[in-house]
Amino acid sequence: MKAGFEKEFTDIQIGLISLCLEAVSMNTDVVYAYAYIGEGSSMFNMFFERNGSIFPAYKLIQDSGLLSQALKYGTHDLEKLRSICVEYETMCPVEMRMYYNCKTKKFTADYTYETNDTAEFSPHDSFLEWRNEIASTKH
Repeated sequence: MKAGFEKEFTDIQIGLISLCLEAVSMNTDVVYAYAYIGEGSSMFNMFFERNGSIFPAYKLIQDSGLLSQALKYGTHDLEKLRSICVEYETMCPVEMRMYYNCKTKKFTADYTYETNDTAEFSPHDSFLEWRNEIASTKH
């Protein structure tokens, strides 16, 4: 792996979490950020944990224009991530599920590198499935 890759890759992830934190209008305990980087398309979305409950982004980001901009900027950053992986000749993750605990400042990410080429696969559905999975552990 060429020198500099990890820093640039990490900087993009930090930027995505910062984007989520800047957009949310109230304190949150945990930020969950989802990224899909597929062939020719990308998707970024987020949800939050506050006081033990899970909230979709639109519940905590009251300004729909701000939410739309945050999602747009996040998706744009995914294209930068794709470019970094190409530049460093490194495999780009297809999915990233990032967690940031605002209290402990701990960041965790899970990566998937295999493409799901089935016609039934939808990044949006994958995001909702993950959010529902997390929400089910909070009750």
